[in-house]
Amino acid sequence: MPYITEVTLLKRKILSLISEKMFNGTLKEDLRNIAYILIPDDAKPLKCCIYFDRALTKQKIKLILGLDHIKYKNVAWSDIYNDFEKSNGKEIPLITVLRDACNGCPQKRYYITEACQHCLAHPCVLNCPKNAITIESDRAVIDEEKCVKCGICVKICPFNAIIEVHKPCEYACPTGAITTDENNIAVIDEEKCIYCGQCIIGCPFGAIVERTDILQVIKKIKENKNLVALVAPSAVGQFSPKATMKQLCTALKLIGFKKVYELAYFADLIAREEAAELKEKKAENQTLTSSCCPAWVYFARKVRKNFAKTLSNALSPMARAAEAKKGDEIFVFIGPCLSKKKEAESTAIDYVLTFEELACLFTAKKIDVLSCEESEFDVEGPRPGRIFAISGGVTEAIKHYAGTEFNTEKINGLDKDSIKYLQRLKGVDFIEVMACENGCIGGPFVVTNPKRTAKLIENAE
Repeated sequence: MPYITEVTLLKRKILSLISEKMFNGTLKEDLRNIAYILIPDDAKPLKCCIYFDRALTKQKIKLILGLDHIKYKNVAWSDIYNDFEKSNGKEIPLITVLRDACNGCPQKRYYITEACQHCLAHPCVLNCPKNAITIESDRAVIDEEKCVKCGICVKICPFNAIIEVHKPCEYACPTGAITTDENNIAVIDEEKCIYCGQCIIGCPFGAIVERTDILQVIKKIKENKNLVALVAPSAVGQFSPKATMKQLCTALKLIGFKKVYELAYFADLIAREEAAELKEKKAENQTLTSSCCPAWVYFARKVRKNFAKTLSNALSPMARAAEAKKGDEIFVFIGPCLSKKKEAESTAIDYVLTFEELACLFTAKKIDVLSCEESEFDVEGPRPGRIFAISGGVTEAIKHYAGTEFNTEKINGLDKDSIKYLQRLKGVDFIEVMACENGCIGGPFVVTNPKRTAKLIENAE
């Protein structure tokens, strides 16, 4: 799960303040001062100095506006705002690496720490396949030129004195989509990227930034457009463990949404479809895999293409909801996911907000979800659709409608180990795959503990 860090706190402060200025109609005149408000003269530097912190904050502000931070490097803030007003916010990549923020972290290496006891056994020395470890001055030493980074020494040291140090973004990426250029700066390979967002929450320097629709949504709200919120089932408990979904419904209407749909309704439709499809696949002795997680779908189609034929033909709940769009409605999906932003590009969904971004909207509008009255969803979903949010929930929902027994497995988070396990699976009728650990409730942009959310979903009617 994503943990709170200084990086996430600063990100949320930037989003909240910009959103507040946008709602108040003062963003144009205040834009140049935001970095100074967030990082005053007496602020404690996050990196080398407050001037560098401000420079990076200005780059992030330009990206929030939907503009290329490099192209607008030396452009006046008034001109930047004018171009923002004309833009649709989608002219920049979904994921951007801020080169100035990237720390150029070291590649994978192994270090002998002070915990080394110069033991009599010397298992690290004797079991190194390349004789890269020797004993010098009563301490084990690794010869970097000989080391092949197999990791055997880490596993067999009885004192856990050998540690692996890796590049966090590369380590977090399950598909090897992140490499480095000649300056050791992170580079993302679009051909391998599944938009799981793990690199964003894994980078401890905030150097990898996602595109946001937050200001475009505010634009439409201020224009009194017919906005419809599609709320993912994983929203349960996100904004207060005691707040109900019906209170969240009210909070969204206070922001300016005309209607609020519970996406669980469309998830329930998908469960019915996949249950019927499963029966057909089982009769043909074929394996069916879930299709509701776009990061998994991208993985199957781009990285391990042998799995593409196993994917369910059912749309994701969000894509199915997009088919219900009518007239002048503007559909805004709200969930914990980065890959939904990519998936939305091929659907009638207009914008995607993460829970983190929605929380910033609530802060900007000074809305406390827990203090809101309850109101009814314009479209309400049943329990089988609501449990889609947790690992194993899709399987349970399909079982509810299948009316027959079948062999199942679940992949609870896509990482290198689970990918190996997935490749070995045979003789299984249905495999539920969630790219995030714990399912959607463990997405990269949730704002509460997944375990707490899981309990709330499991205990709900």
